[in-house]
Amino acid sequence: MNIGRLSFASQARISKFSYCVPARLARPGSVPTGSFYLGNNPNSGGFRYVDLLSFRQSQRMPNLDPLAYSVAMQGIRIGGKRLIIPPSVFRPDASGSGQTMIDSGSDFTYLVEEAYDKVREEVVRLVGPKLKKGYVYGGVSDMCFDGNTIEIGRQIGDMVFELVRGWRLWWPKSGF
Repeated sequence: MNIGRLSFASQARISKFSYCVPARLARPGSVPTGSFYLGNNPNSGGFRYVDLLSFRQSQRMPNLDPLAYSVAMQGIRIGGKRLIIPPSVFRPDASGSGQTMIDSGSDFTYLVEEAYDKVREEVVRLVGPKLKKGYVYGGVSDMCFDGNTIEIGRQIGDMVFELVRGWRLWWPKSGF
């Protein structure tokens, strides 16, 4: 999924679509389900929208994906605490690094180093002794935990990505 001419939405000439990926954790006895709508979503009355960023040809850089669904991120909260990360960190730099893309098809969230360091610092402050020492999963994840994941999630709290116009992506403490 992207905004390129080879994307499904472009090829089908659909100007609107929406999808909802279910949480992995479902209530006991229930099966998580998602939805995919082409055209208007009948449930969209309560939706909040954020503008996608677009990049002119002259702005294209080696590390920038001009066809990705890119948004303007403003900050990150963990457990209600806003981390001290300048919003400029989330904008593409001269090489294109820093682009904030929405990719619900991935289990991972990648942050630029300055933002990641602040997130890791806060997680270590909250649950440092429960981090696996010297463990890196798949070469990309160095925040793996030993212990009860529900309790660790409770100690960390919810994580929120703050976007423009007050729009927020929220991960409940049980979801990471």
